[in-house]
Amino acid sequence: MHDIEKAFEEEVERLQNRKIDERELEKIKNQLKSEFVTKLERVYHKAEYLCFYTMFFSDPHLLYKELDRFMEITPANIQQAAQTYLTRENRSVIEVYPHSN
Repeated sequence: MHDIEKAFEEEVERLQNRKIDERELEKIKNQLKSEFVTKLERVYHKAEYLCFYTMFFSDPHLLYKELDRFMEITPANIQQAAQTYLTRENRSVIEVYPHSN
């Protein structure tokens, strides 16, 4: 378990101290765009998104702005978010073990 926690800490530290590579971010954005468009092709997912935006933001049309918001994210945005939110003070660690018989 401690190996996983250590790997997580190293990755968070990397995000806080170095900007993510532009090519890596572009790949992530392309994957996100593909998944988003694919989901919208299904009526179920479109209805789910519309309900979500209506329920939480009282504006179902925000669905059509969501992808644009993600496409505007920059490496600096990611680094700033990591420095602001991914701190030890904001972290909770839960260890789950199998039930012994």
